[in-house]
Amino acid sequence: MDYYFAVCEGNTELYSILARVTNVVPVATINTALTYYSTEDIKTSFFDLIMDNLLIIIAVFVIVLLIILILLLLNIRVQKKVVAEEHLVKALNKKAYVDALTSVRNKGAFTDYLDKLQERIDNGEQMELAIGIFDCNNLKTINDQYGHDKGDIYLKTACQLICKIFDQSPVFRIGGDEFAVILQNGDFDNRGELVEQFEQGRRMTNSSAVNKWEEIHIALGIAEFDLQNDGTLSDTVRRADRVMYENKRLSKKQSNKE
Repeated sequence: MDYYFAVCEGNTELYSILARVTNVVPVATINTALTYYSTEDIKTSFFDLIMDNLLIIIAVFVIVLLIILILLLLNIRVQKKVVAEEHLVKALNKKAYVDALTSVRNKGAFTDYLDKLQERIDNGEQMELAIGIFDCNNLKTINDQYGHDKGDIYLKTACQLICKIFDQSPVFRIGGDEFAVILQNGDFDNRGELVEQFEQGRRMTNSSAVNKWEEIHIALGIAEFDLQNDGTLSDTVRRADRVMYENKRLSKKQSNKE
């Protein structure tokens, strides 16, 4: 004879009672049923837990997204600030190495440029170069007689001619009335022709000048770097300086005769 018991689904407690008071239902069957309903109960309980706390879960999720978004925005802001500071540093470095009046590189840039070339020479690199030193004559006279604004025009006019002729070489203003050029590559090979072109340009400028401060009177000295005789590039600069002063002396002597 078969026995049937009506049991509420999922009522594990009633299942347990039946298991203890009767041997009608096999133990294995009861255990299987208990395991099934226990598992289903856990699943139901977990789902119910999620549904009961859905708003909290959504709120936490939104907060996490907001935190991530804020961190991303902060990171972007920091990156922009870093880029802006890098640009500022570059601008300051450029300003520090550029002459305010003529917009060519200044003495600090000249020293730095020579140091880098010297380092390459010290490392065994063979290079051909020459250094030109330019001295603008009569700057003090122009400043005293016509004013410093006219002296500035004189310097800028002289600088423009130097840059025009030696357009493949870096030009530096290394003093109040002095400029320097480092000749390499094509300008080094054609340095003799460039000096002639410079003199021609200077004479043409002077012939068309209306005022004294528009004229260009420059003493020039060029010295080639000689590894055998120059211990460093500073020695080359000194030799170019001596040549310039000798040309300056001869120019004044010629002017006095005229």
